[in-house]
This record gives sequence, C-alpha cells and structure tokens, in this order.
Amino acid sequence: MNRNKSVYINMRKFHNSIKGQLIQESVELFSIKSVLDVSVGRFGDLHHYERSSVEFVLGIDPCQKSLEEAESRLMKSNLNAELKLAKITDENIKILEGKKFSIVSCMFTLHYFFESENMLRNAMKNISESLFKGGFLIGTSIDGDKLLNFNKENEHYKIQKKFTQSKCLTSFGNKYNFHLIDNPKSGIYFDLNSSKNTEFLVDKNVFIGIAKDYNLKLIQLKEFSKYNYVHKKKFNIWETDISNMNFSFIFVKIK
Repeated sequence: MNRNKSVYINMRKFHNSIKGQLIQESVELFSIKSVLDVSVGRFGDLHHYERSSVEFVLGIDPCQKSLEEAESRLMKSNLNAELKLAKITDENIKILEGKKFSIVSCMFTLHYFFESENMLRNAMKNISESLFKGGFLIGTSIDGDKLLNFNKENEHYKIQKKFTQSKCLTSFGNKYNFHLIDNPKSGIYFDLNSSKNTEFLVDKNVFIGIAKDYNLKLIQLKEFSKYNYVHKKKFNIWETDISNMNFSFIFVKIK
C-alpha cells in the first residue's frame, strides 16, 4: 500500500496542512496544552500533536477497529495520550466526567452529528463541558449548502443524495453517500457499494446557533478555497471540486 499513489494525494496533503495549522496555532495560545480529539479515528493527527508539543491527548472514537490501529501508531510515538471507545454524540460519557481540555478537535466528522438535532446538541454539550473557559473548539467539515448544489460526477467520485431536494428541506437527517474512488494500491480505496459512507448534510447556521446555546462562540469560519497552499497548482480538477466544498471553524468557550 502506498498513499502517494492516491489520485487525491495533493488534496490530502492540503487538508492535512489545514488541520496541522489549526492545531498548531490554537495550542500555542495555552499554557496547559491538552486536547480532546472527538474523532481520533486511526490517529492520523498524531504527528500534528507531536509537532505542536501537546502535553496530553484524549482521543475518542466509536470504531474499535480504528482505535486498534491508533493504539499501534501510539506505541511507536512518545506522545502522552489515551484512546477510548466512545461516541461524542451520546448523552452521557463517563470518561469525560470531571475532565477539562484547552482544545477540542473535531476534524471531518461534523456530518455525523447532523443525523438528528439531539445528537448535535449532545455533542455540543459534551464538548462545551469538556473545555476550560477560553478554550477552543477547532475543526473542519464539508459544507451542506455546497454539497446540496453540487451536481457533478466522474470516475473519481460519486455523491448519492438520499433525500428529497426542496426548499422545505429539514435541518437534520438528510442522508447522502460520498464515495471517493481511489487507486486500490494507495491503501485508501473506498468501495462504491459500501454503506459505511452514509453522512448527513451540515447546516452551518444551525451548527453555529446550537453551539452558541452551549456557550461556544464562533470566532472564525474559513472556506478551504481561501487557504494558501503551495501545491494547489498541482490539483486535479476532481481534487479542486471536493476540496472547495469544505470549511474550517474555530469556536471559543465564553463561560
């Protein structure tokens, strides 16, 4: 397997650089450099935490298989971290009780919270309660409005909308499948028939409003197209199409 053979390699490096920038710039502002990663997955951001001199990371994820790979990566690292099986959208998460962090990281997972309003509210409540006052919620997400109006398709990606598109579209539960068809030799191939890629439209305004209900104030929302990246000129058209649908966000815990 070789990630450099991915037809999305330049886009992936770009997105990785955005995550690294968000982590680095936010961590530098705190004397206590602790992070709660609510979608740690296979620990793809481990090197960002190492480079940012993070003192402790608690990584949670609902997928046991991903956590097993994350544990394997962590064993080869000097990072002080714990990995736990948990879902940030659950109502009560015992492993978070009494714990506070400077940063909560939520990278490319917000679309799962929009399965229902209850799930989004649970996530925002858990995140808010896990932050010190003045702490940051940072993350990245696909923009539901852009995906809603996106009608392209080619041999490299396919978006299957599972909802009825209308002006009366509700804010939650709008399913879609986003398939990236990659080179199998890259090790990151996605099966077109996989049901594991079910996601939900993200409504940015609803997200910002509900976050505010839990004392999380938006201080930055930035489209990926606004980031400078030296290798953007190497992007294939399909990389540009997909990358431009994403945005980053930073919220501060106000009280």
